[in-house]
Amino acid sequence: MSSLFDIGRSGLQSYRRALSVTGQNIANVNTEGYKRREAELKEVSAGQGDIYSVSSNSGLGVRVSDIKRSFDEFLLNKSRNASSNAETSSAYLAALQQLQDVLLPGESNIGTALEGFFASLHDISNVPAEMGPRVVAMERGRAVADAFNSLARSISELKEGFLTQTNQSLDDLNSLTQGLLNVNLQLTKADAGASKSLLDSRDMLIDKISQFVEVNTSIDRQGRATLRLGNSMAGPKIVDGAKKYAVRMDALNNKVIFKVGAQGEEAVTNQVMAGKLAGLEQGYLAAFEIAGQIDDLAHLVARDLNAVHRKGVTLDGELGGDLFVARRPIVDFGVTNVGQAYAEVDVEDMSLVQPKRVTFTYNASKDNWVGRDDFGETVASGGSSVSLSGMTVRFVGEAFDNDEIIIDPSRSAAESLVFALRRGEEFAAAAARLAYADSSNASTAVVSATDGNTPEKTDLPALNAVFGNAISSVAATEFLKDGAVAVVPKNADKLDLVSLVQQGSFDFAVPDEDVANVTMLNLGFYNGSGVFESASFSLSYVLHKGLGDGWTDMSEIADLLNIGAIKGSHSASSDQVTLADLGAQASAKEGRLVISMAEGDPYSGSMSTSTGLILSPEMTGRNTTASIIHVFTREGRHLAGEALDAVEQASLITGDNGFLAEARYDSTYLNDSASYLDTGVVRRASASETMIQSNVSGDSGTFDFTRLSDVDGAVSASDGAMAHAESASYTLNIEGFTKTVTVDDFGID
Repeated sequence: MSSLFDIGRSGLQSYRRALSVTGQNIANVNTEGYKRREAELKEVSAGQGDIYSVSSNSGLGVRVSDIKRSFDEFLLNKSRNASSNAETSSAYLAALQQLQDVLLPGESNIGTALEGFFASLHDISNVPAEMGPRVVAMERGRAVADAFNSLARSISELKEGFLTQTNQSLDDLNSLTQGLLNVNLQLTKADAGASKSLLDSRDMLIDKISQFVEVNTSIDRQGRATLRLGNSMAGPKIVDGAKKYAVRMDALNNKVIFKVGAQGEEAVTNQVMAGKLAGLEQGYLAAFEIAGQIDDLAHLVARDLNAVHRKGVTLDGELGGDLFVARRPIVDFGVTNVGQAYAEVDVEDMSLVQPKRVTFTYNASKDNWVGRDDFGETVASGGSSVSLSGMTVRFVGEAFDNDEIIIDPSRSAAESLVFALRRGEEFAAAAARLAYADSSNASTAVVSATDGNTPEKTDLPALNAVFGNAISSVAATEFLKDGAVAVVPKNADKLDLVSLVQQGSFDFAVPDEDVANVTMLNLGFYNGSGVFESASFSLSYVLHKGLGDGWTDMSEIADLLNIGAIKGSHSASSDQVTLADLGAQASAKEGRLVISMAEGDPYSGSMSTSTGLILSPEMTGRNTTASIIHVFTREGRHLAGEALDAVEQASLITGDNGFLAEARYDSTYLNDSASYLDTGVVRRASASETMIQSNVSGDSGTFDFTRLSDVDGAVSASDGAMAHAESASYTLNIEGFTKTVTVDDFGID
């Protein structure tokens, strides 16, 4: 049993220790990261007596059971989130203030420069023959270009500054996570009594980390902290009980990408949503958007002023040139591109070029490029070339699925803007045309002449984007209905348009895994006389190639069919026939085989494999009616085709078909009956004309044929590609007698 002295001593010792804790709290009131502590007192109970005695209930005194930290994890996490959000706003506000200082430096800004330049142009219009205003306008034009150049460079330097600040903040963040890792390792070894200061250091480091990035914090039983980016457990770790993960960044022109992980093993993250780093990222994006708007303004200033200036006349009597020159549209490539495709931009009319950026994405299944603006709206699509407002984009090289090519007409326009005039005389202050009354006129009639607006571009695609560049039924374009289909590109000097009848065809689609096993082809059709015929072709690989792994591509079979190496059995005569004997031609790629017939009308067909698979083709019937080709101007002048009646005129001459609102049908120039602006129309044949005529008498006869001379003969397409040239050899075979005429017999070509 403890004496009163022992109980009193325990009380003195316990309260002395409690007072020491209080003194520690007072001494560290201004210590960063220190958490107030409290001494927890607990009774020292008496021990259990033996079986012959009664235990004492009076106790043995008091003791300090624990030193507790005043700590509320919920409130602390709320405080850290608030700190992260505050740092985001603070960093973003500082970035916006820097942007504002760059954009509004005082009197020497773009607005002031433009006002001065417009005032000088007004002075020239008042006294166009004087050189004084022209000299002033030259200097003010250069001042406009300099203002754009200076502002673009300042914003570029500001973006670099934001990136420097971001890198410095990342260095500080990684140093703090390294410090937290060291504390975690010490907590692993520390006992409960010695870890209070370590816990304070841990919380202080987490508080500082929260100023840079928002983190989700979890504490294990040993007090070690695990931090994840973001406000949920889904974010990537940046530190745990045994390891820290570095945070880095990559800067692209239009965004900052954050990565987490060891060097070479980083994973991209989008969880930097608050904190100083998020504010700097927002500032960088704001600077990029402002730079884009400045580039757009420079593009519009150059485009619109140049368009007006080109309509005037200089002191030298020449038409005005460009006032300002900026960089041409820039072509960029997606960072994840796999293929080697690139794009070339041909600017046809700079006054029509829009400053909007267009991102083209390659669709491998459709073999075309789809262009979308920054809002994801589709603005253009096509194969090897695509038309945009005022320019044509040509794609060259091999592309892979989802490869991207970005066309940015206005990027860097502000930084590269140059005032183009070198002499004051080059200002085109006079009108290009004058309207005045002759002095001998007896009346008081007055006439005025004004420049009309350039017609809006039609939504119809360019001719070369719709039609194949070859006179071939295989490469022909098929339309589902009548109507306007395409516009003739600018600067086209010659066009050859041919309307063909639709040949019948069998279209087989073989799965990739079954190409090697194809064994039999059966075709059934009605010939030109309406009599049903059929033929079967053995496609056994062993029969035609020998031992091996089988066919690798249907083009191997097509080649052998076309040259007659694979013969089939004719149903009626049982004779061996080639595909050419049936008037057919095969074409193929990968697992697809198409057999086109010159005169036959497909009725049935099948393809078999050694695995038991039987494939049916998609069949296209023969259509002997060719379409009538019409060529118009947008004003309604009919240049080629057949005259339209009133009903046809009303249905075709509409704005939806690309005609102008004031268009009126005019057949004056139809088929070159009268030349329109030196446009010539040569009509080789109509759909109803007979191409071969025979005159047989007794044992002899003559055969006359209409030759489509110079159709596609060495004519360059609008995209620079050479057209498919005419075959200049014709052969006639009658019961074993053969006659061939070639280019030597023609005397031309």
